[in-house]
Amino acid sequence: MGAQLSKIHAPLRRHKRKNTYADNADGITESSKLRSKKKDKAVRQISSAGALSQESPRSPSATSYPSLPRRTRAATTSLMAPSVSYQEDPDIVSTPSFVTEYSITPLSVASTHSDKQSEYCSPDLDLNQYAGDPSAAEQEYNRQLRQHYVFKQVIGANIKYDFEKPPENILDSTCGAGFWVFEVAQMFPNSKVVAMNPNVAPSQYSGPSTGCTRLNFPNNVSFVHAEIQLPPLPFPENTFDLIHQREAGLILPTLAWEPLITDFYRILKPGGVIHIVDYDLCYPPCGPLSNRVNDAIERLTADRGFNIYHTKQVETLMRQEGFEDVKVQGFPVPIGEWPKDEVKLQQGFLLKSMVLGLLRWVKPHLCNFLDIEQEEYEQFCAALIDEVEINKGSTEWKVLTGRKRI
Repeated sequence: MGAQLSKIHAPLRRHKRKNTYADNADGITESSKLRSKKKDKAVRQISSAGALSQESPRSPSATSYPSLPRRTRAATTSLMAPSVSYQEDPDIVSTPSFVTEYSITPLSVASTHSDKQSEYCSPDLDLNQYAGDPSAAEQEYNRQLRQHYVFKQVIGANIKYDFEKPPENILDSTCGAGFWVFEVAQMFPNSKVVAMNPNVAPSQYSGPSTGCTRLNFPNNVSFVHAEIQLPPLPFPENTFDLIHQREAGLILPTLAWEPLITDFYRILKPGGVIHIVDYDLCYPPCGPLSNRVNDAIERLTADRGFNIYHTKQVETLMRQEGFEDVKVQGFPVPIGEWPKDEVKLQQGFLLKSMVLGLLRWVKPHLCNFLDIEQEEYEQFCAALIDEVEINKGSTEWKVLTGRKRI
């Protein structure tokens, strides 16, 4: 009898949830028509960042979720840097002397630094579940490609710090597919650039499965297989002039940040610079849906040891560790195709696609915290994005820099 009653009430519960997506909604159809006028505009090279709106929040209709205009792949390819060179099967580049002297295993050798399990690792939220799946790896590669150039355009450069002289030894602690490494190595041809990656097997940097062979890395680049969740990192003290890290909040839980910042201080030379690019893992407060999803994400991440508002924590840890001249630079970025300015419109479109990708990635986990069925999830996400676009929502990317005492 209990099971029968559950079946009877299940549709009612789903219907009730759909009606609570946005009780005070209006204007979504009209707003979609206005946005559709932008669809055929030519996409031009982007050059400035978006702005944060202060208008009152409205929500999309619970009974209608019309598709917003979608830009084509051809329209967005102009946002990619045309200077990236490719080759079919490049040789693995040489390893700097300070790496080989310290017996660090470069990725050209088929071995791994991460045999042990980190107490901070969360397998359920592993961004690298695509490993071994060529199709998924290709999608991840393209995601990183788009994201790199959005980050670079919004922030204005690969490095937001003025050096008196070029840094000699540079570490990218979360190199991913290597786009930042590739460009910085060309920017500083006489520097040694080390790219660190914990999750891709060494053979995948020399094979077709990840797409990493598309980048013809300069000879001043080497790869090291290590993970930021397991400090101390395999480098001697006073090694690097610059340590760069981007978008680690998705993979680095709260307890892992303090030992990592401490270790960054250890391996930096006196006067060396830490350069962290990241963002808080929340949506702009544009209405009931964004508030609801932020609450769900906060509970989901806390359950796994993460803090969605981690950038303030990182700033505090940098100051406590003894970094000098700590600065936080904020860069507002629109979400969606609401800006009138073409540059900001393109930023918003690409960031919206990134947001939708992340929402799909966390679907198995987030449904439970939102208390919705998985078959409702796509509809909920579409309504969430509409709410953010209607209310001209923006997020903020941050660059945190500091210098080790001389």
